[in-house]
Amino acid sequence: MAGLIRVFERFYLFQVILATLYSQPQSTAFQMNCFYPLALLAITLLVNTNMQATPLDSAVHTAMAIKEPNQRYQALDKLGDQIIAATNNQIIAYDKALLDVSIMLHKDTAVIGSYVNLAGDYKNTGQYDLALRASLKAVTMAENLHIPKRMIEAYIITAGIYQMTGQIANSDKDLDEALGYAGKAMAACKTYELHFYEPGILGAIANIYDVKKLHTKAITFYRQVVELSIKNGNKQQLESSYTNLGISLKNNKDFEEALYYYGLAGKISDSLGDSFTRLVLNVNIANLYFEMGKLTAAERLGLTTLKELELQQLDEEKIDLYNLLHKLYRKQKRYEDALHYSDALLLLKDSLFNKEKAARIVDMQEKYQSEVKDEQIANQTATISFAQKQNTYMWLGIGALAGIGALTYINQRRTKKLNKQITVQQTALIEQKQELQRVNDIKDHLFSAISHDLRSPLNSLTSFTVLLDDAQLPPETLHAYVTELKHTLGRTTGLLENLLHFARTQLQAYHPTMQPVNISDIVDEAIQLMQPGIRKKELKVTNKLSPDSRAVADIDMIGLIFRNLLSNAVKYSHDGGSITIADSIHDGFLYTTITDEGIGMQPAAIAFFNSPIMQQPMNSSLGTHHEKGSGLGLMLCRIFIKVMQGQMLVESTAGKGTSFTIVLSAA
Repeated sequence: MAGLIRVFERFYLFQVILATLYSQPQSTAFQMNCFYPLALLAITLLVNTNMQATPLDSAVHTAMAIKEPNQRYQALDKLGDQIIAATNNQIIAYDKALLDVSIMLHKDTAVIGSYVNLAGDYKNTGQYDLALRASLKAVTMAENLHIPKRMIEAYIITAGIYQMTGQIANSDKDLDEALGYAGKAMAACKTYELHFYEPGILGAIANIYDVKKLHTKAITFYRQVVELSIKNGNKQQLESSYTNLGISLKNNKDFEEALYYYGLAGKISDSLGDSFTRLVLNVNIANLYFEMGKLTAAERLGLTTLKELELQQLDEEKIDLYNLLHKLYRKQKRYEDALHYSDALLLLKDSLFNKEKAARIVDMQEKYQSEVKDEQIANQTATISFAQKQNTYMWLGIGALAGIGALTYINQRRTKKLNKQITVQQTALIEQKQELQRVNDIKDHLFSAISHDLRSPLNSLTSFTVLLDDAQLPPETLHAYVTELKHTLGRTTGLLENLLHFARTQLQAYHPTMQPVNISDIVDEAIQLMQPGIRKKELKVTNKLSPDSRAVADIDMIGLIFRNLLSNAVKYSHDGGSITIADSIHDGFLYTTITDEGIGMQPAAIAFFNSPIMQQPMNSSLGTHHEKGSGLGLMLCRIFIKVMQGQMLVESTAGKGTSFTIVLSAA
């Protein structure tokens, strides 16, 4: 059982206690500090287990291949020390395997521990329904079997899950459930004299009250944590307790007392040489100075701390400081400085969002690779089983040459059949991997478009309304902001239209409504929509389509195609240039061509577009006025033309212009 207990202790630190009990959106410092009482316990246990950071995948698969349950359990149990270096998917797979074999062997204590671990795993990945289901199973078993430590652990993780769901959904009911389970954990500590857990549970209760904005109650419980920390003589625990109490006092507007406890926490941090905790504490103190109206002190400490965070590349901790400096400079009417830190905040959030996106893609790839390995193991097991049967048959027929010959013939046929099946499966896996890669590529482009081209303009609009609220902008500055914002939101509207059409084609079976459509009218409407850009660049647009130019098409699809193509023609045209739309009929097909005299396309881009397998957005280049794009529009044009059983080709010469031709059945 030693390995299993180590597994739970490790999860108690990383998967259950820390992330579960003390998630708090108020500040990064709050998130980091408020879980320390229980963290100290877990860190002590970690040091004593002498863990090794090694990959887990292959070891778990090897252990699961062991048929005898006790041997399989022992093999999995020994892997407990390796799990600290594993990813979320690996951890979940490990704990499920350990749970299954523990249930098979009726190891009740291990089953409860595995349910608690799984609850923490699911909570960390945002699967709160599965997390709650696992934690409540742990509670029921621990209560029925009357195992005190497991009861406390199950109560704690359940309280943490209810707190998280209550915080996300702003549900008092869930927060009250969290308080109920935390209260049960505290009562069990006192009943069974397991006082070791008390500081962490008291801190958890205080944190729940802070989330409920009942700060006076939170302060009462944090003072109890301080008293226990002083009694225990634990400096790290006391440092965390002082910080948490200071945060709660600040939330309760008791600024002077909050500053006093921040000061006590800072002295302990300095004595321990804990530079990271000191920096996070400084962020809290700078925010407190701002709340107290001490703007000079807040600015000085904020800028000093920001330099240290940049040196140590602690990006997430900079979010609170950027926000603070933005508010501070707005209050001082230093609008350029305020706008600088507002922009810095938006860029930082975008960067962190992209990192999170990359991590999610890695998780998807890991899950896919795990499925591939499971398939390979199943194939290998089948091959081994077949080989064993083959040997048995051969030994049984060794006395008869005719039997051996017949058996060999049968076995060869079976081997060929099995090899053929394996080849088919491998081919299918390769195709699945290629499809997954294609989907990931499209998703990357969509995430980039949404995170930048949609979020940035909306964030800019938010910042602009904040500046308008101050009513101190000079007229010329206001005009410049309004003009830029108008162009930005115009681009955003077009991108949003493309995204919605793309989602419609991807998320359901989209069937076009094919009917005779007047192409000339569609093009005239698109030209009218592009008039702001046409006038700005003083372009000459000539529509040479005959009034009765008609084709068989879906009116919504063909409208989006011409809007995208005309938008690109305007985007890449030089000031004073020309755009011409002309048509012709050949062999029952209507050819509609849009020609511009703009910057043209590079040969690689032309080849990519004309490729019959183009299934992802193109890399979009800047327009002649530095207009931005996502590359999604041209991909949609290709998709829609294919759905309507038409063709779309491009001819272009770099520096001279581009011609797009749409080919549809004439009506």
